[in-house]
Amino acid sequence: MKRIGLFLGVFGIPILIMGLIGYYSYAQCITLDKNFRVTVMVDTPEGVKTGSAIRNISNKSCKGRLKWPQSGNPADVTGEAVVIDLGDRGTLFALISHESDSEFYQVFANNASGVTTYDGIKKYYDLPAGKKGVLDPERYPSYPRLVTFTDMDNPKSVTLAQVWGRQADGHFYLKDDRMEELFGEGVHLKAITLEITDEPVTNTNILDMLPDFNDEYWRWVKTLKYGDPKLISKVNFKGKF
Repeated sequence: MKRIGLFLGVFGIPILIMGLIGYYSYAQCITLDKNFRVTVMVDTPEGVKTGSAIRNISNKSCKGRLKWPQSGNPADVTGEAVVIDLGDRGTLFALISHESDSEFYQVFANNASGVTTYDGIKKYYDLPAGKKGVLDPERYPSYPRLVTFTDMDNPKSVTLAQVWGRQADGHFYLKDDRMEELFGEGVHLKAITLEITDEPVTNTNILDMLPDFNDEYWRWVKTLKYGDPKLISKVNFKGKF
């Protein structure tokens, strides 16, 4: 019996491991690589003003032949902030951030559970160009931060155009809409839409529009509380999350 146990210990475990490796070598994998246009529409007394930017969402997930629970794999979103030029009224930016993948899921996957697993990715892998939807503002934080600079030479002048709060039940609500305060009477956010597209990711000189995020700015940032929505950097205007 000892010899049998020794044999199993020496040879059985490696054989088992090799068998599992061989079994999982037949795993199925799926890769998501979609470009999508984010369009922000703003009502003004001069008419509707719009801005848009094309971003890319990418993800890959595999599943084995065994029916084990699937694990999620975080997606990457690459692109730029949306710039909405309101003329003499100023400039509004819809930032790119760690929540940008959730914006995609909200529109195209209905925030279903397991959206980053193999089966989840498969649901929107074949989304055709032209497929479009509207972001639901009440499902913040799956909604972009809207900001402006009251002084384009001072990064510390970054100001939220909308402030969101969270209720005891976990739902979000618009606590303070500052659009008219910042841009004038009659200026309101109309809608934000996402659309699958075959067009390339937006690549502009957006960083040249921004104030200098200098050492003084970063010293100021350190005085803000963790999670403060004013905590931004150049990567929120052009980057990968």
